[in-house]
Amino acid sequence: MTIHSQYLEYIRRCIEARRETDRTMPVWLPLLPFILLLIFVYVSTIGLRIFIYPRFRPGMMIFPIVWYTVTSIILIVVHLFNVYIVYRWIDRRNKHFRRVLKLFESMKDYIVVVSAEKGVYVKGKLQLLERDIRDAGYEWGERDAFIWAILQLIPIVGLPILIYVYHFLNKDFSIHSKMERYVLSSFSSVVVEVDPGFKPISFHPDYEFPDRSTAVYIVATIATLGFFILYWIYTLTKDPNEHFKEHKVMEDRLLEELYKIG
Repeated sequence: MTIHSQYLEYIRRCIEARRETDRTMPVWLPLLPFILLLIFVYVSTIGLRIFIYPRFRPGMMIFPIVWYTVTSIILIVVHLFNVYIVYRWIDRRNKHFRRVLKLFESMKDYIVVVSAEKGVYVKGKLQLLERDIRDAGYEWGERDAFIWAILQLIPIVGLPILIYVYHFLNKDFSIHSKMERYVLSSFSSVVVEVDPGFKPISFHPDYEFPDRSTAVYIVATIATLGFFILYWIYTLTKDPNEHFKEHKVMEDRLLEELYKIG
């Protein structure tokens, strides 16, 4: 096995790791806490009506206890389930970013070895590639999934924190996607110098990770009495799911093209 073949094998392993890092989530799963919340509102409304218009009947005294117990359980389940969802969102963000950064580093190492073996001078373009990867590393810093998931439980400030989590989940992926294009463009320009038959690698021309306006989404949520947040939550699951699918197509093509280099 040649030296560059060993580096190619490491690239393949980085791509294979997507089975563990790029896991899609059912888009309905994060909506369950809000369905439970609607049940809570319904139960609470019934309870308030009985309190406001009391009609004494045998066994009536136990109803307030049952009502309070049921609503408390629903609220606890809603909060705990939402903690789990936020943790899943941030955890898969971290794992995907970490894997892609390792993949890009291994791609850079691979082309350094191949260019040396072929005696092709690409120092200038390699420096540009290294800079793009370094910048990506700065931007793709990890966020503590457990801490951010728990912070939403803090009274009063929990909701603003949760909104901020919604904000950075979209913005981080949007920036991540743009920087991936820069790295892939720089990498392709280096490889073309080494092997003119190489076909530049990128995502599909029509694909772009949606850059959603947090301010607009907050206003829409308020204007719809909270119902728009269901769509907001839907996008936080759907958009990364689609990004992972686009990644799979791009990475499969990348590996196919790299294997053609002699």
